[in-house]
Amino acid sequence: MLTTLALLCTLFAAQNGDKTGEEQTPRYLDAQLQPSPILTAAEQLKTFTLKSGYQIELVVAEPLVVDPVIAMWDEHARLWVVEMSTYMLEATGAAENDERCCIAVITDSDGDGILDTRTEYLNDLILPRGIVPVKEGMLVLAPPNLLLCEDTDGDLVADKRTIIESGFELGITSPEHAPNNMLRSLDNYIYLAKHNQRWKWQDGELTTEPNYIGAQWGLAEDRFGRKFYNHNAYPMFFDKLPAHYFAGKDYAFKNEVLQQAISASRPHPARLSFGVNRAYRSDTLDSDGYLQRWTGCCGPYVNGNQMINAYNCEPCGNLIHCISMTPSGTVTDEFELLTSSDERFRPVNMFGGPEDAIYVVDMNRGLFQHKVFLTSYLREYSEKLGLDKPGSTGRIWKITATNLKESTDALLPGDATPGQLVDLLSHPNKWYRDAAQRLLVDGTQLKPLTIKALHDSDSIHAAYVLVAMGKLEHEDVMPFVESSDPQQQILGIQLVALAKAESGSKLLQAAQRVHSDGGLPQLQSQISRDYDFINLPGPLDESVTTNAAPDTFIQTCAACHGADAQGINKLTPSLVGSPFLQKTDAELHKVITEGKNTMPPINSLTQEERQQIIDYLRIL
Repeated sequence: MLTTLALLCTLFAAQNGDKTGEEQTPRYLDAQLQPSPILTAAEQLKTFTLKSGYQIELVVAEPLVVDPVIAMWDEHARLWVVEMSTYMLEATGAAENDERCCIAVITDSDGDGILDTRTEYLNDLILPRGIVPVKEGMLVLAPPNLLLCEDTDGDLVADKRTIIESGFELGITSPEHAPNNMLRSLDNYIYLAKHNQRWKWQDGELTTEPNYIGAQWGLAEDRFGRKFYNHNAYPMFFDKLPAHYFAGKDYAFKNEVLQQAISASRPHPARLSFGVNRAYRSDTLDSDGYLQRWTGCCGPYVNGNQMINAYNCEPCGNLIHCISMTPSGTVTDEFELLTSSDERFRPVNMFGGPEDAIYVVDMNRGLFQHKVFLTSYLREYSEKLGLDKPGSTGRIWKITATNLKESTDALLPGDATPGQLVDLLSHPNKWYRDAAQRLLVDGTQLKPLTIKALHDSDSIHAAYVLVAMGKLEHEDVMPFVESSDPQQQILGIQLVALAKAESGSKLLQAAQRVHSDGGLPQLQSQISRDYDFINLPGPLDESVTTNAAPDTFIQTCAACHGADAQGINKLTPSLVGSPFLQKTDAELHKVITEGKNTMPPINSLTQEERQQIIDYLRIL
């Protein structure tokens, strides 16, 4: 007999997710319901179906990890796990404000390749939702605060925590729609999903810049530094250009110009999908009772070089979907990488590591929908099947290709010398490249031989290490600007403004030459034509370059503001007649030496050279 909304309302008060006037008539008979018991990891493994050519194995399970939502390998191959152990322990979510969530470090104590030891790095947290390593320790997003946590004695327990920023209460009241998943990016900034800023951490200080990534939960990055993300009903997007260039633009502009949606067909789960929050709607399930529309997309992951594979978790359908695409976004294939007949299989995130594998974070929960959106229908369904009772479980799985050759990498980034780290910047595995870049940026002052190796490297990661050191030269940037690959050219244009001041005029001329030769097709044809975003200036006016503007201005300022100080359209502002120049000379000297907003500090000029620039700008 069909359970009706009228019966539900006699059992429960209306839930937050109920829509006024919407009838929640289930589309199942009780006889169709499949049991959803709590399975051991070994039992759950038998419920998995993988695409041909892939295999899966367990990395770690309860009691070493419980309710994981984020995980990452550090440079010593130690597994850091963010746990939301108080999330929706029952239908009212009454325990979510309890300070008993944890960040744990899982290690291999005897070197046999099996993780066997749990150390609680940080506990007494409320619904933590982000972790990223920095020089001093770990930045932890634990609502309502962003914390700097430090382990001063090396025992993997944080014995010092400092509040860096507050105001993240939304992570407690509405966890599905609050900043999350901090990502340390190719450009050395920290990006977050569902947040309007990007962060820079340097010398123990956090600075912020306008940015926006509309992801819901999770954030990934490809080898070009482009951000991939999703929303619950949309499997995958990526930003064609860095989002911070578009700060302040309206949604329609971002949607049309910045974002590119990657089309995907419907999900194909392995089990009947009656346990989805709005399964009673006609468009949610197909006629057989299987999920036919995306409803819980999260935790993206990206890998690949010539072809890009973009993976999407769909925990409501108990599956992981893959979309294969060209770097420009043309879809060439899509498939379910992994499906499970276990309703408690809840993949919520993916990440890379020292092996060429995809690591999957399985929160392993029955009742998964948050109380803010929970419907009476799903509450009744969950309690009928016992899904509302958590099992204190959690798993991390590893998916690899069946033909994968055993890794011969014996040297972990945490054991490498600076010179070896430079070599790792060109490693085929992005995890090695990212870890090596971070360690070089955060490490001690590099010796001249190591700096020379960075200049000699053709890795984009080496270029961004040099950016962090203030040592990027025009020779480091030219290969990217003059590349025949549009994505490499875009990286080069971003680097132009970051090179050392004395490289400015050479880089500007190189960028103009690429523009004149018809280069930068993605920027010029797709973006600039319609939105006047980043048109490069035309050929240099020799009279302006050699006569009107002092050499110091050309060498120091022209790369960003143009040889005529008119700016490079929306990328950098014009200085001609700028109200900024109403400041006193002393104030302008300070701006040049200390920097302001996105302008980097320039402390290589003498006072006389700075005054030449100021005097020149005042007469324009």
